[in-house]
Amino acid sequence: AAYPGPSTLESIELSSREVAVSGYLRRSAFMPPVKTQMKRSRRAAAPPSGSWATAVDEPPMAEPSAPVVTADVEGEAGNVTAAVVSIDVGALLNRGGELAQAGLWLQSLRAFDSAAQAEPGNAKAHEQRAQVLLQIGRPLEAVQAAGTACTLRPEWGDGRRTLARAQLDHGEVALALSSFDAALGLLLDSGDADDARECADEAERADGIAVVTDVRQRLREAGIDPEVGGVNREPGL
Repeated sequence: AAYPGPSTLESIELSSREVAVSGYLRRSAFMPPVKTQMKRSRRAAAPPSGSWATAVDEPPMAEPSAPVVTADVEGEAGNVTAAVVSIDVGALLNRGGELAQAGLWLQSLRAFDSAAQAEPGNAKAHEQRAQVLLQIGRPLEAVQAAGTACTLRPEWGDGRRTLARAQLDHGEVALALSSFDAALGLLLDSGDADDARECADEAERADGIAVVTDVRQRLREAGIDPEVGGVNREPGL
C-alpha cells in the first residue's frame, strides 16, 4: 500500500489549521455571523514542523473599559455609605465581538478576559476567549478555556465544537474526534442544522488528519523520515 508523500501530508496539516481557526464568529445566539480571514501580513512564517505562531500586528489602543453600573447604598440617616459596582458582562461580550470582527484579536481577548473575570460562570465568555486564543496561536490556553465552557454548560454544542477545534490545533487528534462527535450529537439534538453540517465537515477532515498521523508514525517506526523526499514510499523500500 502506498503512503502519502510530503505534499499530501502538508495539505492535510493546512486543513488542520483551517478546522481549528476557521469559522471564528460563526453563527451563534450571541454573536452575528461574519467571515474573518487572517491576513498573511499578520501571520508569522509557520515553522516547518507544522506548529503555528501568529504575530498580531495591532495598532496601539486603549484597554477596553469595563462597562459598570453603580448604585449608592444609604445608611439609616440617609447618607451614602457605599457604592455597589457591577460590571456589564453582556456589554463586554459585545465589545469583544466588535473588536474581533475588526481583527483586533489581542484587544478582543482583553475584553473577553474581563468578562470571564467578572463572571467566572459565564460559559460564553470562556468559549469566546478560546476562539480568540486559537486565532493568535495559543492552542493550549484555548483548550483550557473551551474546557471550562463545556464544564459550565455541558449541553452546549458550540462550546463542545470549539473545544474540538482547539484540541485539534494542539495536536490532540483523538480527543478532537471524540469532541467533534459529542458536538455533532448536541447540535443535532438542538435542531441546528447548519452548524451540525459544518461540524460534520470538520469532523471528517479531522478524521483524515488522524489517518495521516498514524501513517507518519508507521513510517518512523520503519526508519523512514516522512518529511524527506517527494515520492510515495512503503516501509522497507
